[in-house]
Amino acid sequence: MQNVKSVAAAVVEAVIQIALGVFIIAEPMSFNLIILRIIGAALVIVGIIECIRYFVNPVQTDFVGRHLSFGLLALAAGILLLVGASYILSALPVFAIVYGIVILISAIFKLQKGVDMLRLGISRSAVPLVSAVISIILAVIILANPFATVYVLFTFAGVSLIVDALLNLAAAILARNARGV
Repeated sequence: MQNVKSVAAAVVEAVIQIALGVFIIAEPMSFNLIILRIIGAALVIVGIIECIRYFVNPVQTDFVGRHLSFGLLALAAGILLLVGASYILSALPVFAIVYGIVILISAIFKLQKGVDMLRLGISRSAVPLVSAVISIILAVIILANPFATVYVLFTFAGVSLIVDALLNLAAAILARNARGV
């Protein structure tokens, strides 16, 4: 009976994961908007609780606790996420551009390291050179179209969730079959 319950739980979990993965792929911005608003609501709740804790506790207790500061910061961040979630999502391509620049800078340093190793006659100098070339290609792709990069990232997250769900489901079924149930 225990094995049947664990497989049933795995099926329910897989269905939820697959549905989430499909939703991420189909509506990535809506999914992220929902997530940001959930996080925002949680931060508002935490902020209110921390502010209340500050006023309820004796001042000697909270002298070191910083409940009011933490509460106000959490409250402000929560309100920012609730009100400005769509603005944050519209800034994602900017983050992709920054990420592309960071990858490009890192690749340039790797390239120099590889060339230095090559000049010094160190074996395996091809490893940092190949790594640098791959990083430069990825950086150029990201910088050429940061909007597509964001959507590819969300698509990858959705597909990964679906594949993980299917693998977990297969593992649960195989484990059940191995136990002879």
